[in-house]
Amino acid sequence: PSNAPMLCMSATIGKADQIKVKEDLGMVHRKCEVIDSNPVMPNIFLAKLRRPSNQKGFYEPSGLKDILCGLFLNEFILDPFNSRKAIIFCKNELDLIQVYEFLELEIGKQFPNMRSRPWVQYHGSTGERTLSWIHHRLKSDGDLEVKLLLSTYKIVMGVDLKDFDLAIFIRPPNTIPCLVQGLGRVGRSLPFGSRKAAGVILYNDEDIKPNAPGMLTTSACLKNKLADSFGYSFAHTNDWCCSN
Repeated sequence: PSNAPMLCMSATIGKADQIKVKEDLGMVHRKCEVIDSNPVMPNIFLAKLRRPSNQKGFYEPSGLKDILCGLFLNEFILDPFNSRKAIIFCKNELDLIQVYEFLELEIGKQFPNMRSRPWVQYHGSTGERTLSWIHHRLKSDGDLEVKLLLSTYKIVMGVDLKDFDLAIFIRPPNTIPCLVQGLGRVGRSLPFGSRKAAGVILYNDEDIKPNAPGMLTTSACLKNKLADSFGYSFAHTNDWCCSN
């Protein structure tokens, strides 16, 4: 019926939190249909990769620059217009600035017009007019198409990104829902789930302390570990699943 109450929640809200929300709204004892789905997508490959200590400089041998270049930046620098489309998630603006300045040194002179470069940065200090232009570009093709997005976690909620293939997390997010939201920015296509994509979490021993228990240290299926955080399970496969 048209007057039936409807409650819509993010797929990354766990089942315990779903019950809490319904309790707060007085809906626990009301008969209602629940339509939900596992937030861990089968079309996204998930990998974890050790990165250097936080004390190691960005440009030092085997430092963060070298890791990012091996994962994606070399490909992008070589051919910015025909590379895969990637997001590099930065936990803080210092990481973002280091990556942006490296790109500026490598290929900045090729793109004097900063408003049409194939890479953009998206963070908490970005002004509203610039954010509006970035959102426009993220939906664009041709000369305005964005191939690389450098972002803090500000962009993980509710931003629909077109045809991105790879998400790299320089440091693990603080929460599992934030991680799943970040992974959800890649592999988005029609029909839903038809585009294969990948997510790579970079971590070191300093990151493990605040990390959700077992996520980075487990030898079990990473995607099942994520799904379990929301009250679901995920069947590991040897085809396109995770690095464990």
